[in-house]
Amino acid sequence: MSAINITVLIGIIGLLIVPQTGLFVPMNSSSGSLQIEVSGVQVIGIECASERIVVVQFSAESASLEFFIVHSDYFHQGSLPAVALCQYHIIAQSASYQFTTDFSGIWYLVFANSAQAQIVSYEFTDYLPEEWNIILYNHWTLVLSCIGVISIIIFKYVKKRYAEKSLWIEKSGAEGVI
Repeated sequence: MSAINITVLIGIIGLLIVPQTGLFVPMNSSSGSLQIEVSGVQVIGIECASERIVVVQFSAESASLEFFIVHSDYFHQGSLPAVALCQYHIIAQSASYQFTTDFSGIWYLVFANSAQAQIVSYEFTDYLPEEWNIILYNHWTLVLSCIGVISIIIFKYVKKRYAEKSLWIEKSGAEGVI
């Protein structure tokens, strides 16, 4: 494949991806880090409208902790939420979760730590369904484009190697398996 063809292919991929990246800014994004003491609980409340696609991520510094995502209707501060009423519950050092909000209001991120004092980083971002579809379109366009480019490069390489091997066999007068 000539350098011009690769440049044209990269340009087309760029034209497919770049225009969509400027179409949205998430309506609500909250991130930060917090210190959790031994046997401590930290709660972050974030306002969010219904029918939003939410992506929540967290990462603890050194040990697993208990993490809950729960709507304000099902949570009373001062105690841990009931697992059955949570949107999400996990015990892990880090996790990522995506869901669509059923209710408007405050969604709580509850971090409960019993192992040791540590710092936890978190991010809560919500998107309109249209914004989320653009993100998915961009990701799949990039993945499929990379697969296409890699396939073309492999095909060209295999074709060149096959031609060289055939030429060698032809010149040497050797017969055999290629």
